[in-house]
Amino acid sequence: MKLTKFQTRFVSAVVMFPPVVCLVYLGGYSFAALLAVTFVISVYEWVRMALRTRHAYVLCALGLLYLAGSYYLFYLLREMQHIGLTMTVLAFFSVWASDSFAYIFGKILKGPKLLPKVSPNKTIAGLMGAVFGPVLILSVGKGLLDYFEIHEPDMSYMFIISLGCVIGVIAQAGDLLISAFKRAANVKDSGNIIPGHGGLLDRIDALLLAAPAFYLATITFLVT
Repeated sequence: MKLTKFQTRFVSAVVMFPPVVCLVYLGGYSFAALLAVTFVISVYEWVRMALRTRHAYVLCALGLLYLAGSYYLFYLLREMQHIGLTMTVLAFFSVWASDSFAYIFGKILKGPKLLPKVSPNKTIAGLMGAVFGPVLILSVGKGLLDYFEIHEPDMSYMFIISLGCVIGVIAQAGDLLISAFKRAANVKDSGNIIPGHGGLLDRIDALLLAAPAFYLATITFLVT
């Protein structure tokens, strides 16, 4: 029986979710190994697309710097003492919420396009949803931390709202960056490594910018 695209994507997500969660929870060398593997795949997909553009070598160099910086700061976020796991989990869920609510708001409200030449399906309403999602998920996360009396990290609601808004915008920017790159390379997906989803960069485009933003916000406002 041939699976539909949705069924294929669902199966892929179910298969990948447990090992990723396990490696994130373990941290240390386990999380570093996960990042190393995904980094290599990301570089391969980036270079593959860059070589299809007019400025191939420049984009290859910029891509290596962008990906290396993003993955390194993501690793530093997870390895932060006491609060690394919490902030990494919040980063994952914030990006997921941003993508999900952007889709929901855009689908329901429709309205003017955001940047039609870069991503024809993105709308201003979708951007509103992309901001609302992280604010909601971070507020829920803080509520759960307070309920279970987990006091690290000690986050105010002003910080939560501000971070959620920033992450929402940054997540959309990361998505648009890869969309513009794919258009320049004249490809539909960054790769085909994930059945039903396309390439790895198609799945983590928002996280590549959001995770470093989480790290920078954490060391700036939460670490004393």
